[in-house]
Amino acid sequence: MQCEYRSAREGDVPALRELWKEAFGDGDRFLDQFFEGPFAPERSRVAVVEGAVSGALYWFPASCRGQSLAYLYGVATAARLRGRGLCSGLMADTQAYLSAQGIDGMLLVPGSASLFRFYARLGYAPCCPQGRMKVQAAGPALPLKPVSPRRYGELRRTLLPPGGVCQEGKGMYSGAATSILLCVINKGQLVEFENIIHRYPGTFAYLSQVKEVVGNFKHINKNGQQENRLLDDGSDGTL
Repeated sequence: MQCEYRSAREGDVPALRELWKEAFGDGDRFLDQFFEGPFAPERSRVAVVEGAVSGALYWFPASCRGQSLAYLYGVATAARLRGRGLCSGLMADTQAYLSAQGIDGMLLVPGSASLFRFYARLGYAPCCPQGRMKVQAAGPALPLKPVSPRRYGELRRTLLPPGGVCQEGKGMYSGAATSILLCVINKGQLVEFENIIHRYPGTFAYLSQVKEVVGNFKHINKNGQQENRLLDDGSDGTL
């Protein structure tokens, strides 16, 4: 089987979308968010067989303990070619490509036990395992019940600690009072951010690009004492 490995191109997007649908089952709304946001051809590798994009993966920059890493995402192979070494070849090609660019290592999050075994055969090993622990509650269990976003906002205001921030707003069309959450996310978090929004009916997000975030950030330690961190000179001033 003749296979060409290369970086993705803008013209590959339709084929990449179809490959993603086949591998993961996501719909057009999700794919619009990914390919119009986090996707970047220079951070993607594809496997081309007989002129057709038949495998692909993407990555986002990451770092740990001073090392430059690539977080691999959306590794996919066309169903008709699975089990023929295409994905293994794509992973090896990507490793060589990233190493040549000075990247120290690659990491990913396998979605199943079989994928853990597959990547182990390629030389990968667990590095950030998730653990489970069993704890005993100090008191009787409390009942849990779902609440609407509006009710959550009302409860949140009553439970905020001293100095807590809750940005209030007013619906443009309904005129109803509501709460606004302001946050800064990077491109690699856009897809997960959309997934969070979808969990809460009646919420929406407005996104805009920012080049710099400057502020006077406070940190309260476990003892309830304020610690001076970066940007804080200790006198409520901003450096």
